[in-house]
Amino acid sequence: MLEALLAQNVHPHLCVQLTIGIEEAVARVYGNKEYPEFPKPHRLPFYPYLDPHQQRREMRALRALNVDAPNPNPRDSETGKPILPAPTNEEMIETANSAEAAIKDKLSARLTASVAAMDAMKAKFEHHCVPVTIVNAKASWEKKELAVDRATARFLKHGASALASPVAVSPEKANELLALRLRRWSKFGSTCPVMLGRYKRAVTPAAKVALPDAFPVVYGPHIYLCKTHAARQEMLADPVPLSRQRPPQPAALHRIVVLGAPKSGRSSLAASVAKDMGVALIDACSAVRDVLSGISHLSATVKRNLRTGQPLDPMLVAECVCAVALRYPGWVLDGFPATREQAELLAARNLGMTRVLVLEASDYSTTARASAQLAAKHASGIYMYIHIYV
Repeated sequence: MLEALLAQNVHPHLCVQLTIGIEEAVARVYGNKEYPEFPKPHRLPFYPYLDPHQQRREMRALRALNVDAPNPNPRDSETGKPILPAPTNEEMIETANSAEAAIKDKLSARLTASVAAMDAMKAKFEHHCVPVTIVNAKASWEKKELAVDRATARFLKHGASALASPVAVSPEKANELLALRLRRWSKFGSTCPVMLGRYKRAVTPAAKVALPDAFPVVYGPHIYLCKTHAARQEMLADPVPLSRQRPPQPAALHRIVVLGAPKSGRSSLAASVAKDMGVALIDACSAVRDVLSGISHLSATVKRNLRTGQPLDPMLVAECVCAVALRYPGWVLDGFPATREQAELLAARNLGMTRVLVLEASDYSTTARASAQLAAKHASGIYMYIHIYV
């Protein structure tokens, strides 16, 4: 069951195990009407046998246990005649005690197997870093509730992470998950998210850690590397605010240009890179809107051009992109430059590009994507027409 939970990424926070001695458990279960599988084979101290007419359920349970119930009127199995002489009361009591001992032995064997299964489950929980709290079943309800409250206090302390399911794994397991692409690196990379807040989000050697020396934590689809065991415990206790931190600030901000044909996944890649690196995402449309929202000579020129009703001059668009890019220390340009003239203007402005990513896609794949989007229907059944700018 635990393996099934972990396979579905439902990792338990805590295991509360109620323990009780075998003898105490036998005394609670034997003859209890809530557990009809182990009934009493007699009605002592009144009668050393059961009533076959009014206690049929008990008789069926004894047959299922292969225990012979005391019979005051035994009959021959072949002839069906009564066996004489009938057993005496002392013999009936002895038979009833023997049947009672046999039932208790079977019950003790089943309880012993259950205890062994519980011990195996406890070992498996501890192997998967799930804390186990032992509670005495003989204690009062007040003491049981107090023990559970103490065990769950550290989880309820952080309300935002009450439903989170972080998992502590070994470096080897983390490497295997990454190799199989079942999980991916978090936005922090090799930086410890706990140490990141202590060093004011700066990437320092004290905050970075290598995978073989780390204490990995799997939370959602990502793997977080913690530098110390204490940091991992802090991450396991309250992962939500730690995972929602902004990504670490690199020592040198990147200025990346992402180019590619329409429908090649260029915009998605640019947005993902900008989010992971914590830099601004700039495209032609957003740059023009940003310029129009301000007051400048370039803004007035763009407004005059738009009043004519004609498309914006590509070089004027390039001027807007360069003006917006100069405001940020790091950025990702989506689909810009689109012409040679724009590329020459970008180089002349000396924006300090650090890398250019070019996505290659065949005409067949881009046309297939465009056709699929043009033929896409809304939930209401209406076709959704999507403009594709080439």
